[in-house]
Amino acid sequence: MANQVLVIIIVGVISLIGLVAVRHSVRRKASRTVAGRKPFNDDQFAALFPVAAEAHVASTIRSALAPYVKVPVEVIHPDDLLVADLCLGDAAIDEPESFLEQVVRDTGVEIPPEVAIKARTLRDIIQYVAPRVQRAN
Repeated sequence: MANQVLVIIIVGVISLIGLVAVRHSVRRKASRTVAGRKPFNDDQFAALFPVAAEAHVASTIRSALAPYVKVPVEVIHPDDLLVADLCLGDAAIDEPESFLEQVVRDTGVEIPPEVAIKARTLRDIIQYVAPRVQRAN
């Protein structure tokens, strides 16, 4: 009985160490992507979108991403790949869906699954949401 408890404890510790290592690896990969970038404030980020409606929602959508990535959103570019560059979803499988749910809450625009699957960057999401914000509100 004592041996079984010891085995369970050892397996638990090994699992915890593996989880910490994965999260550290994800943070390191995303950090390499944005290394050396100067941060954009909200106005500078919005200025990267030539369409006024896109500029209007750009910072709101970028802010919605903050809890789901391991780097400051101020250094994220609109064309960074959400999964490959920023590791969205590498730490938790539900992160992409949670991020998109937050965008819906913040903008009032529903994002259909077929659009969500094709969205690879913040720009993709912003370009989909922007023209629909006025109609949703």
